[in-house]
Amino acid sequence: MKKYIDCDGVVFDSEIWLFDDEYRSLKIKDEFNKIKYIQTKDWNEILRKSEIINDAINILKELRDFAILTKVHSMENEGVAKIKLFRSFDIRNEIILVPFELKKTDVVDPRGNLLVDDTVHNLDDWKEQGGISIFFNKDNLDVDGWGKVNTQYPKIKSLDYLKKI
Repeated sequence: MKKYIDCDGVVFDSEIWLFDDEYRSLKIKDEFNKIKYIQTKDWNEILRKSEIINDAINILKELRDFAILTKVHSMENEGVAKIKLFRSFDIRNEIILVPFELKKTDVVDPRGNLLVDDTVHNLDDWKEQGGISIFFNKDNLDVDGWGKVNTQYPKIKSLDYLKKI
C-alpha cells in the first residue's frame, strides 16, 4: 500500500493566506480568474506565514513511507516554493505535484492506496477510484474548508495517528 498526505490544510495552514480578504473582495466567479489570482500570489511568503499544523513537520520526519501529494496552481511558483520549504525542514519524503487541471487520482493510482486529505471531494474521488480515504481536520470538526460535511471517512486531527498504520 502506498500512502499519501495532502499539504495545504494538513501540513501547512496556508489556505488562510491564500483565500484572504483580497481574494473574497474580488468576487471572482469563473474558475480561470480564480486560478490566475492564485498563481500570482507569492508562495514563498504564503508558506513562510503559514502555521505548521499540529507538529506535522516533525511527524513527517518519522513517516518516511508517506509521500506528499499536493495540488499546485503554478509549478514554477507554488510547486518550487513547496519543495524548497519541505527540503529546508529536512523532509526527504517524496513530493508529488498535481497540476490544478488534474485530480490527484489522475496523477497517482489510488487503488488500494491511502490518502489523508482535508477536502471531502478529494476523498470522495479517491474512494470512488478504489482508494482508502482518511479525513483530516486540525480542529476535529466534521466539515471541510468548502463547507462539505464528512459523513463517511475516519477523521484525524494530527498526523501522529499515522504512525500506527
